[in-house]
Amino acid sequence: MDALVKTTKKVMVLDTKLQQSEKRVHDLLSEKAAVRTCVTDVTNLLSDIIETRDLMISITVRKHLAERADINDNEDEEPDETELKRWKAHDAEINETQRIIKEAEEKEKAEREAHATLKSRMLLFPKWTLKNLA
Repeated sequence: MDALVKTTKKVMVLDTKLQQSEKRVHDLLSEKAAVRTCVTDVTNLLSDIIETRDLMISITVRKHLAERADINDNEDEEPDETELKRWKAHDAEINETQRIIKEAEEKEKAEREAHATLKSRMLLFPKWTLKNLA
């Protein structure tokens, strides 16, 4: 009987250790997923920043990447005329897009406000009161 009790206790201890290990693995997987999500977000944000082609940011990022990769960047630090024109055109396009988006949002907000005003007036003056007033 003593052997059975010892074996049962060993099994129970091993079962507890297994459960704790499984919980730890689950926690690590969750942490890994969270870190992976953060890394993906940062990568996307950096890509967006680089795509905006802001002159100062592009130069800074290019310098940083060159330092990190130990690549000798033989290009001048100042962009040439065509690159500046291209960046200015891209900036103008982004500004135009932002202006259009802002106008659309303002129009949508005005429509929502007009709709809310109309609803409140309909609640204040039901149809049967309009017939009595006429």
